[in-house]
Amino acid sequence: MMKKWNIEFSESKEGNSNSFNIEFYDVSEFTTQEFEISDEIIEEILILAQQKENYNLLHNIRFLRNFNGKDYTNKNVIVILGTTILEQKFGMLYLKILDKSFKLVALWPKEFILQFSDDNKLLINFLSDIVNEPDSFYDISVILP
Repeated sequence: MMKKWNIEFSESKEGNSNSFNIEFYDVSEFTTQEFEISDEIIEEILILAQQKENYNLLHNIRFLRNFNGKDYTNKNVIVILGTTILEQKFGMLYLKILDKSFKLVALWPKEFILQFSDDNKLLINFLSDIVNEPDSFYDISVILP
């Protein structure tokens, strides 16, 4: 049984009370390597979200629970959901751990985490592209609590 993080998002359209869930897969089951990103990278992505039409900044997390049922809804987290120009959908869940960094805790969908488990550089490349090649994505949503 794989460890999953469950995130419920509200629809982003005004007046729409619908929601949807995404189950992210805990990265600890796929690698022993820890992945952290600095606040500076997050800041760069947030700036892009204000400048680029294909980047969005959302605050629509209804709840977030880890595989043990622990509630992370009000914790300092960042979810990045996106679609590449090759139409590959992906998601990354980061949790604030230190003053200046976030730790990757889960990925979505299963195909993405399986690619990632075969090649740990894939994640670094994705983050680099998000910051340096914004036109290689149809959309990027940066979701904060």
